[in-house]
Amino acid sequence: FVSSAPLSLVTGFLFVAAGQILKSEGVAALKAYAFEALGSCARALASTALLCLGLGDAQMMLAGGAAVAAFSLASCILSGTALLVAAPAALLALCLLPLALGQGGRLDAVLDSVAFKRLVPDGVFKSSFSTRQARYLVGEREGQTLVLAWGAVVENIPGTASSAAQAAAIISQAPEAKRVMVSGSGSLSLALNLAKLGQVESIQISSLDPEYPAALFKSLSLGNDAGIQPAKLDPKAL
Repeated sequence: FVSSAPLSLVTGFLFVAAGQILKSEGVAALKAYAFEALGSCARALASTALLCLGLGDAQMMLAGGAAVAAFSLASCILSGTALLVAAPAALLALCLLPLALGQGGRLDAVLDSVAFKRLVPDGVFKSSFSTRQARYLVGEREGQTLVLAWGAVVENIPGTASSAAQAAAIISQAPEAKRVMVSGSGSLSLALNLAKLGQVESIQISSLDPEYPAALFKSLSLGNDAGIQPAKLDPKAL
């Protein structure tokens, strides 16, 4: 709210002000809509780039607010409307201060904790990580490590009895299998149960999010002791 409210206020003001300026100069107001569309496109591209860099929602929101405030401040100065400089200058300072103090990551952690608690009220939030496709939240509940994404649980580690039964069923269908690839939701818990059976030498984990397995292993500090490793093959290529 602290960052979004001023940002919405400034962007709304800019659109109305642009319409009035164009009207006073005899320019079609359609140009204001065109500039707004271009700005939205630029914002989408910038958000994608920041997401690829691993920034969280709070850091992207602050960076976006700073960009809008800086543009507004420059426009006010160039147009000679000194009385309107205070609002974008205040917003610019409000957005840059947390980033300059290195608090962007802490704000992300607060937002991630709230999101985790919303889905698992009795759980304990631990950490989070991002890929180019999603933001993953890691926490614990009743001795289980949970990984959440897209508003649902995608991993439950070490898993339930059903994971062990599923692992046994898989091996019973291919008792000579030495190398196994596991894909989909709950793949790590299934792989851990497969590793307990002893006969499987190598297990690879894949996902429709190609960056997810490696990021998950790094987040949970998992080694290759049990012969489990992220798959190098994208399952979408199969």
